[in-house]
Amino acid sequence: TDSSSSDSSDDGGDIGFFVSRIAVANRKSGEGLLIESENEESQLKLLLPSNAEPMYISASILTNEIYIGDRGNNQLLVYDTTYLNQKDAIPLTCNGIFHQFYNLNNQLWVVCDEDNTLLVIDTVKRAVIKTITINNIPIGYKPHDLTTSKDYAYVTLLGPSTDGADGYIIQYSTKTFNEKNRIAVGGDPHVWVDCCAITDTDYLFVAAQGASTVYKVNVETLKVEDTADVPGAHGLWATKNYLYVTDITSSDGVNSLYVIKQKDFTDIKVYDAKIGAPHNVIANSQQDKLFVTHSGPGAVTVYDINSDGSLDEVNGRIIFEEDGSVPFGIMNIVSLNEYNTGSANNGDDDDSSSDR
Repeated sequence: TDSSSSDSSDDGGDIGFFVSRIAVANRKSGEGLLIESENEESQLKLLLPSNAEPMYISASILTNEIYIGDRGNNQLLVYDTTYLNQKDAIPLTCNGIFHQFYNLNNQLWVVCDEDNTLLVIDTVKRAVIKTITINNIPIGYKPHDLTTSKDYAYVTLLGPSTDGADGYIIQYSTKTFNEKNRIAVGGDPHVWVDCCAITDTDYLFVAAQGASTVYKVNVETLKVEDTADVPGAHGLWATKNYLYVTDITSSDGVNSLYVIKQKDFTDIKVYDAKIGAPHNVIANSQQDKLFVTHSGPGAVTVYDINSDGSLDEVNGRIIFEEDGSVPFGIMNIVSLNEYNTGSANNGDDDDSSSDR
């Protein structure tokens, strides 16, 4: 059911026309934060229902809607992308919703880490079309992160400890919803695959914090093609030619933002974050800014991306800081105007950009 009233509060931004926005789920304060990627001082707070615990945010240009996973109320909140009116609240029949990711099949995949299931939601029908029970989970493990392309979804399994215990990646078909393959990787893995023609390459990237390793993996066979050493590797996002990875274990932000050339995993540059504990990361549509959440410190920072993929760390900026907010998931939201004029991602047919 549609809601005619907007649940947003004006915090200096304008509801309505925009080029692209960076959406942040403030997990503890129960709010959504929307930042204009071209004008970082233009920000809006999206006030969510009582007791909301927003985890991650996804977006679809095909429905012009954003989707916020609300762990506190066990529901998926649906908002109009342009005017931020709440359109629906979809009850989710699982426990412990966590990571989520959208693909161009109009599917939103959601991890439920308390009952070891995955939900597949049709974003046009706004309904759960499949509940997948994850089989053969080792004792003490649970599902955690998730990413999906049009062909496959990949979910991670976390071990009982991040140090020593392996993590796993399970591959599912987005057509049959059956498991296709699984591999063991380092502990506490997080994943990213190109949902929407963002990159020039086609790999599954894995950041395993427990092993301080980033993997480049074949999307079909799950064969590991290459690896790179990145301490505390956690959040990750790719642009056309580069992969960006955070070292979440860095307490002061020194040497905590890594840039890896996708075609040459030996080509690695490292930069300082403005503050410590960089968590999740995303690039804007034009791929000229990198936005980072710092969940512990309660902040969001941004860094200009140079033409060679490097970061301008000197001009890094803290653009949001609030005690107790816990900025968590982060997502790039593309406007209908930008999409229709073909400017998103340098003219590629992009839909939205997950959230890690």
